Amino acid sequence: MNLIEEIIDKIPDDINSDIEKAFYIYLKTCGLFSFDQRLDNVPFWYNIAILYQYVDINNIKTKNVVCTSWSKIYRDLLGEVGIDADIVNTFRHRGVNFMIGDFNIYADATIDKYMDLSRVKHNEPVNRFYTIDGIHYSEVPCKRYNREFDSILKGVYDKIGYLDDRDNLIHFLRENITLLSDIPSKIDYIIENIDLTSYSIMEDTFYLKNMLRKCLDDDYYDVKSSFLKRVNDDGNVDMLTLIVVHETNNCTYYIFDKLSNIRRCSDEELLEYASLGYGMDINSIYMLKQCYGFEYPISFDVPVGSLKYFYRRNKIKELSI
Repeated sequence: MNLIEEIIDKIPDDINSDIEKAFYIYLKTCGLFSFDQRLDNVPFWYNIAILYQYVDINNIKTKNVVCTSWSKIYRDLLGEVGIDADIVNTFRHRGVNFMIGDFNIYADATIDKYMDLSRVKHNEPVNRFYTIDGIHYSEVPCKRYNREFDSILKGVYDKIGYLDDRDNLIHFLRENITLLSDIPSKIDYIIENIDLTSYSIMEDTFYLKNMLRKCLDDDYYDVKSSFLKRVNDDGNVDMLTLIVVHETNNCTYYIFDKLSNIRRCSDEELLEYASLGYGMDINSIYMLKQCYGFEYPISFDVPVGSLKYFYRRNKIKELSI
């Protein structure tokens, strides 16, 4: 894939200023690429090949990226429109920093659990393209709010019709679920009317959770998610998503897999995944116990991609909080 042809040559005529071009390119890279989930799910020695893969914007070989490869791609694309940018290393992470006029801009599509790579694919406003005061190499730069800058970004959204489809769908779903009385029926209706087959499990999880939050009444419902992971004997990792919708004293659980199959499950059925060796991160286990009174018995107390984890994979049932 040639990104010059795919992105640069297709910049609309009404995207004129350098900030508009930089933001447009940012949105397009987020839409084209997905986070490489192997980074957390393979032995650490394989991570080196993922982190330092060769990148040529004239000949992209894969649509899977991590912070290092995305930063190289974005920096090089900015160079194609005459914007000088630097890749910055902030606390074992990479982002892109550049100046346009008086604006010191930081762009980072791959940070956070649900990153801008996920948000853009479902026409959500991005979080990680913003102005900063400066770079501190020990931490990710903090956002400096600037009304003029935010207005420019909104102008790009409007010019390309970025938010239109999302807003129309949310309005449609909100109107129709008011006709349904119970929470499972409302959730089922939302699931049936959104596309959960296009992207990775991480990206579709973000979309599902976000749509549930926007369509259900925040005063009555709380929506959370967690990933369940199991390392097989061959070293491959199976990953599922647990979606939890909390209503007063009642929790509804949904299990969502990488093939976009989703089903409601009971407390007992959820525990069956633990008996099959699926573990949950400790923070999520703590959240379920403290907020909802549910105890999930298996935790990941070490990174899934680490050598230590591989040595312990056959003892996963013994890992408990």
